[in-house]
Amino acid sequence: MQGNQFDSTSVQFDSSSNAEQRKTTTITATCADSRSTAGAATTTITVIKKAVITAIRLPDLLFDANSARVNDYGERILLEQLRAHFERDSAGKAVLVGHQSSDEKPANLAEQRALNSAAVVSAGTGVCLAVP
Repeated sequence: MQGNQFDSTSVQFDSSSNAEQRKTTTITATCADSRSTAGAATTTITVIKKAVITAIRLPDLLFDANSARVNDYGERILLEQLRAHFERDSAGKAVLVGHQSSDEKPANLAEQRALNSAAVVSAGTGVCLAVP
């Protein structure tokens, strides 16, 4: 302690974990005056190391050649895996990146693939629930 500030650099956390970590430590303060009257107080504090947010890459969606239609495999990734991540972290963000091979003909195919993937994620009803 220095004044009213606690220096937490001596508190050790597991460096291999990205999850939030908490350590409890006890602080005891003692004081004495010129008449040698001493007093003491003890308290515990919790030092928190916030979780480190890391990006997660889900499996690539595969499209038929020259098609922007999201197939069953792609829907399963979007509606099961992506949704599961949003259920664990509702503040998370998803980035959809479209791609097309140089030998595919339709214009804007990459953009249309990303838009169709977004439509699958956001338009579900009934059994296939949408991701907010």
